[in-house]
Amino acid sequence: MIRVLTDVQRDVYVSNRWFYKDVGVQMHNLGWPVFPQTRDRDSRRPFRAQPSEYRDALPSRWKVEEWTAKAGYEHNLALALGGSSSLSAIAIDVDISDATLSAEVMRIVFKTLGFTPFARIGSSPKVALVYRLDEPTRQGDEAFATIELPKGEEGKREVEFLGFGKVLTLYGWHHRWGSKIVWWRDLSDARPEDLPVITRSQLQRLRYEIQRRFTDLSVAKIAAAPVELSDVRIDNVRLPSMPKAGEKAREGRESLLHGIVWNLVRANPSSNYEEGDKASLLKAAIATFGEHAEMSGRFGGQGLVTEITERLNRFCPMMERGEISPLRGSMPTPTSPAPKAPAAPVVDRFRDESGAFSRLNSKPFVSPAWKGIQKVLAVEKSPEQVAKDREERKLLTQDQREAGYKRIGRAIDKVNGDFWEAVRDASESKQGSEHAVILRVPPGSGKTSQSARYAAQAVDVMNTLFAKPLEYGFVAFMLPDYNVLEEVVEKVAAVCREDGSPLAAIIRHNQPMPDLTDRVAVMVPVGKGRTACMRKAEMEALEAADISGSGLCEANVEIPSYRRADNGPKTERIQCTFMLDGCEFFEQHRRIKHAQIVFMVSQMETVAGKWLWERCVGRIVDEDTTTSLAKSYVSFDVDRANAVRHGRPTKAQADAGYDDDFPTMAREALLPKIVAEIKAGRCPSYFVKHWHDGLNTDGPTMLGLALSAVRRDDPSQLKIHPKISAADLQKIIDAPRKSPGASAERELLKIVEDRLESYDLNTPRRPLDARLQYVLSEYAGSEFRGQKLWGVRVSKRLKSKFTGHPLLVLDASASKRRVDKVYNVNAKVVSETVAPHLRVLMDPTRTYSVASFKPGPDAPPEQIRSARLLIDKVRRIIALEAAERPWSRILVVLPKAIEEVINSPFWRAPENVCWLHYGAVRGRDFAKGYASVITVGRQQMGIGSNDASACAFGCDDIKPITPFDLRGDGLTADEKPLMRPTVVKTWAMRSGEDVQASVPSFELGTFHHEIDDAAREQEVYQAAFRPRPIYSDAASAPARWICLGPWVPCDIVVDAIQSLDVMIANADQAESARGAGLLTYGGLFEHRDSSLKGREPLPAPDVRGENEALLKAAREAFPDRTDAKALVLLRRRRKRVEDWGPYLAPCEIEIVATADEERDRAALKAIYASIVAVFGDENVAPLEENLGPIAEPARPMNEVVAPATPPSPLVLTCKVRRVMPMSITA
Repeated sequence: MIRVLTDVQRDVYVSNRWFYKDVGVQMHNLGWPVFPQTRDRDSRRPFRAQPSEYRDALPSRWKVEEWTAKAGYEHNLALALGGSSSLSAIAIDVDISDATLSAEVMRIVFKTLGFTPFARIGSSPKVALVYRLDEPTRQGDEAFATIELPKGEEGKREVEFLGFGKVLTLYGWHHRWGSKIVWWRDLSDARPEDLPVITRSQLQRLRYEIQRRFTDLSVAKIAAAPVELSDVRIDNVRLPSMPKAGEKAREGRESLLHGIVWNLVRANPSSNYEEGDKASLLKAAIATFGEHAEMSGRFGGQGLVTEITERLNRFCPMMERGEISPLRGSMPTPTSPAPKAPAAPVVDRFRDESGAFSRLNSKPFVSPAWKGIQKVLAVEKSPEQVAKDREERKLLTQDQREAGYKRIGRAIDKVNGDFWEAVRDASESKQGSEHAVILRVPPGSGKTSQSARYAAQAVDVMNTLFAKPLEYGFVAFMLPDYNVLEEVVEKVAAVCREDGSPLAAIIRHNQPMPDLTDRVAVMVPVGKGRTACMRKAEMEALEAADISGSGLCEANVEIPSYRRADNGPKTERIQCTFMLDGCEFFEQHRRIKHAQIVFMVSQMETVAGKWLWERCVGRIVDEDTTTSLAKSYVSFDVDRANAVRHGRPTKAQADAGYDDDFPTMAREALLPKIVAEIKAGRCPSYFVKHWHDGLNTDGPTMLGLALSAVRRDDPSQLKIHPKISAADLQKIIDAPRKSPGASAERELLKIVEDRLESYDLNTPRRPLDARLQYVLSEYAGSEFRGQKLWGVRVSKRLKSKFTGHPLLVLDASASKRRVDKVYNVNAKVVSETVAPHLRVLMDPTRTYSVASFKPGPDAPPEQIRSARLLIDKVRRIIALEAAERPWSRILVVLPKAIEEVINSPFWRAPENVCWLHYGAVRGRDFAKGYASVITVGRQQMGIGSNDASACAFGCDDIKPITPFDLRGDGLTADEKPLMRPTVVKTWAMRSGEDVQASVPSFELGTFHHEIDDAAREQEVYQAAFRPRPIYSDAASAPARWICLGPWVPCDIVVDAIQSLDVMIANADQAESARGAGLLTYGGLFEHRDSSLKGREPLPAPDVRGENEALLKAAREAFPDRTDAKALVLLRRRRKRVEDWGPYLAPCEIEIVATADEERDRAALKAIYASIVAVFGDENVAPLEENLGPIAEPARPMNEVVAPATPPSPLVLTCKVRRVMPMSITA
């Protein structure tokens, strides 16, 4: 424990040494810019001085002598603050007369800025705390604006930040109350450099924390604040706890009323609300609303009753059906916001939600010229056209949004009705199997949940009207992933009939079979990897060896001769014992026969077994998954045919006389020649058709033998069966297998074989199949991991197992061209749209690519510094948006590679921020109701990957498709990096203006463009609609979308265009709050963090804050080193300091004051009371009274001693003990 000793004992002969004449010269000699100050009633004025002259320069010696000669004991001593002459001394004046409140503010100051012994008390408990800023203050600095606290009985309460041009009275008498000014530690014995140093960031954080703690919530924030159950009742109606507003307001009353009624229903749950119950709720809602907002106009009198009644009629049935969760807990109604509910610390950039952004000009932003080219240009339009467009682009009114939402709902019901009619016809062998519809409606309009509920209700009606309506099959409902699937199944399970009975029975693999009597049978199948299997380890070992594990489940085994009957079968079917009793996977084979609707993930479209797809009579696909059917493989050893390939000839080849060595020899002879043809850009099928080897075997036969060498091993040929011993199975696994690249080689030879069928001996050579290309690509194997090697890339389009039945595709941006090609249909497109209730802010001046955040290992230092600066800017805009919306959550969507550097363990992210990466956005409903979305860049697909997918779709077109990267090495003819071509993109501004910019994109109408659009622009579009900015609640305010990059779709109206530097202009205070861990949120909505997928969980926020401080210190200590090296050096330095820690002396803080006269004793007791309030009773010893002689100090002989009051024998001593953090400099 470190003792802080305070001995307050003062010489009574110099008790008047409190004025300029006493200490003025001494403080001038110590370097303080002080001056005399007159003391009149209720005012203070400088005496023969202009304080502004001494802000940056000390008074001259001549001026000091003049003041000393003319100033008397009636003149106080004052200090000019904020300038370089005082080393930027500042004061935090706590002008609060309430002792408890003043002590609480002081605790916040000490917690944020650190302790200062230089505390001035003029009129207790008011206090001024003096620090030194690390930089001079500026005129008009927002950091020094006064914070006004709610008024008390004693009058106003405020915290003043005294800096530029301000004056602080140091010694003398208080100008109003006549009390003597005292200090914890005498400032006249200290130099300016002895003041504790603080930073502007700490000061901004202090302002934020004081505002967060003492500023009243606005009405808008009360509507969304977390609530709990209170003990207050009105007519036996329990009220929810809600923060108290400051002044009754007129703005935001609709959101407030919505929240009050919603939470009143949650606080008083019931399964059957009577009219009397609703009347009591109405009375409580009126009383609660009147406490927070002004009751007038639409929200007063009968209008208010109507508004509340409409909401009660909507919310009470939802509570009766169990769709609303009741409030939990009990707590008193708070009179001020909770400590962790920060108020918005900066000027709201969307201050007027009904108009354009408040800080923008009327004209759109146009970036300055960059290397002679302007990135963003305004489109010339006439004033009349601008005015017309401005009117058309206004945000829709509530009625317009409601009408559009209902129009979309009718379109969803119409296409679902047509689909189920086609299913009924197809199941009865009538026409209808060719029915295919693509429904395009905006994300968030309810197409998935509404279609799922419609499906359950449609089957229920069919069960009632027809006998065995779906006797021959089921309807498959395909969803993007298991998370979305479970959300939709829960909604279907919640659907009930009018009598309250459940409509659907859910069949699962790991639960008992439900009662299906008079219920719709809904099944949720899963893959083998998600079910329990007692041979799971053996299955995984076989898959790792590129061997199918199906033989362990069931297989045909040859019957020994002694057991075989004459003319009887030679094989018998053996099944796994676990499969017969308790295998969850095969139990699904039996249960699916009872299902009428099957919800499954889209991955089952190509890998599902016959048991799953053979009974399908119709299919609904949520989100277009056709792009996932395009696969590519790269084999890097096709020109080295010495790789291990052990294959066996087929039965037909063996009957033709080819033994086990022929497949390997055929591959080694044929493969290099095929690769040589591909390198030369010629079709290898033509060569194979006309080729003969020395064994007199023709090319097609050699190709068939080569395919046998790379064909996946058949479990029956390897004699894998359920009863195989562990030793025999291990021998098969350990045997020489096919080396990496076998899959690509197999697909390569299949394409050659497929094209071979179109040749005869007289057919001329055709162009090289676009699915085959010799490319330079990164090697993924263990031998050359990370290197770029030449190899053959093979593209393939997978085939869906589900075909030949009615199809309904639900997607806002589905491609008719790809759907028709993949499913062999002619789909009809039904489109319905409505303008989103969304505010859009975009920075189109840069693309925010992964390379701009993660430069390569050989990048120059300038690029590394630029990336570090960009990371910091993106973090600041996230912190600013989180601070401006502290009552809700913010969704940040960005590529996974960028997410890893932004949301790192060395950055304390705001706790009200959720993260998603592109590729995991579609169908996610957890962000419904979020306040803002920030998208950074877009999903990045390389040109090579785009080529592979586009060629997989366009290889069978009448006009053959060609790769964009013809060379295959990513370079142009002049050896420069190959880039996408640019197109001009035009955005419509809310102001009526139009702007244009050039963005990278492929030619419109090509598969290259479609693949790029689906993977890049449409992912950004889906991310922006996660908060569901379609009409669902009349009281909802427009969500906000901040798009970093020129990726806003052209059909979305943009409110403003700004560069990122402009966006973060006022982010300092929010950044300070984030660093202190103040941006937290109680959580009305679910929190999602996709960053946990594929990597270790991130540390807790407190640990991440410590890591961030550590990295900042490392960068400051070693600015010329990388982050990793700087961290190592800093930890090494601190380790040496810790080793010397036990030998370092404890620090001491001495606080000196006086106690000679009655007034001085009162002042000392005021100091003691303030010390107890700040440090606590347990750390402060009782005030002691000591009697003893008082020594007279030595004085200059020529000093004139003023008459003094007779000395008092009473001396008071105050001892303070407190553990203080040690400040160690290495």
